[in-house]
Amino acid sequence: MDKNSLLEAKQVWKGRIALITLLGMLIGMLCARFVASLSMILFGLNALWDIHPRYWLRQRWWLFGLGWVAVYALSALWSSNTEEWFAHLQVKFPFLFMPLAFAFLPRFSPRQLRLSTWCLVVVMCAGAAYSMSFLWRDATALIEGYKFAQVLPTPFYNDHIAFSSGVALTIAWTIFYLPYMGKRLPRMLLGVLVFFLAIYLHVLAAKTGLIALYILLAGVITYYMIRAPRKGVLLLLALAALSSIAYLSLPTLRERAGYTMVTWRSYVMGERHGIYSDAGRVISYDLACKSIAAHPLTGVGAGDVLDEMKQGYSRWYPAVSEAQQLWPHNQFLTTAMAVGIPGALLFTIWIAAPLRRVRRDRTGFYFILVWLMLLVPLMVDLFLEVQIPALATKNDVGPLCRGGRRKEHSG
Repeated sequence: MDKNSLLEAKQVWKGRIALITLLGMLIGMLCARFVASLSMILFGLNALWDIHPRYWLRQRWWLFGLGWVAVYALSALWSSNTEEWFAHLQVKFPFLFMPLAFAFLPRFSPRQLRLSTWCLVVVMCAGAAYSMSFLWRDATALIEGYKFAQVLPTPFYNDHIAFSSGVALTIAWTIFYLPYMGKRLPRMLLGVLVFFLAIYLHVLAAKTGLIALYILLAGVITYYMIRAPRKGVLLLLALAALSSIAYLSLPTLRERAGYTMVTWRSYVMGERHGIYSDAGRVISYDLACKSIAAHPLTGVGAGDVLDEMKQGYSRWYPAVSEAQQLWPHNQFLTTAMAVGIPGALLFTIWIAAPLRRVRRDRTGFYFILVWLMLLVPLMVDLFLEVQIPALATKNDVGPLCRGGRRKEHSG
């Protein structure tokens, strides 16, 4: 076997191992953290094997990520709670090599992409079915719980924000790749499964997942309004009709909407006790901004954010019970509070940097939609401060991220 044949065989096996480990990460996020962590390590080792480090330095996005993670590490110098500091640093470790791993992977073949699409959709549908099974067991109690911000149990260790975001991103990838799925029957089956996932998001009624879904749908409709206006109008009318039917027929969605209205009404009327989740988020934003103003350059340190928040609640919002006290539920504010405005700027550059190399075609358009969808959990949750969302981000959008940027040297 000549050198070219050996290189080609190596790339084929790299692709196969990558698919297996990606599936392992996905399944691990559903039910076994150890499997997710082990699969992530193997995925990285497989992708970076035989890649000379000099090629790593050509990946500017990785360097930006390295920068903001390094600032988190340096904040140990001014964090008094080192145990809390390390807990929040270690969940950033995937960002030290996962961007490189995706950058240096060989291009997946059409067959591999079709297989990975099926695996992703089937696993997420299984997770959605598991979540809905609780509703079938005791619908009355669960629907009543929606009046008090309690939602259906979900996979991803009951993190409904991460799981609903993952479902929305799965829908985005599938809609994007549907035209490349080959025969008509597989496309129809995938369409049915995607429709089921969209229904599930309305049943779950997690605001993060729904907002991400409607960003996607608004983008798709806009795309067709420009390219095929008649089809775009039909899609808009269909979306309006189906959304109305969902609201009228799904009690969980109605209760969630009602709870949101009550939350904001109480906040506007001046209630600051934090018993409502949305108002509690706004209070956490206010306390974070106060802390950032007091420590603009270095922040309080990644290990002392929680202690700083507790002091803020005690001073500014004493009516909020300890059980209702939150971290700032916004990744940008959390980063600025932990490591200062310069660290937050590095993080923001890292988030925005991929947009600079987006292609002006259909793939690039979907890349921007996915980018906008990912902003939603970053704005309303500690999305990169816990392990599962960080893994979900990489696992769900990695292939599309690679496709959305212009071709780069991959070593």
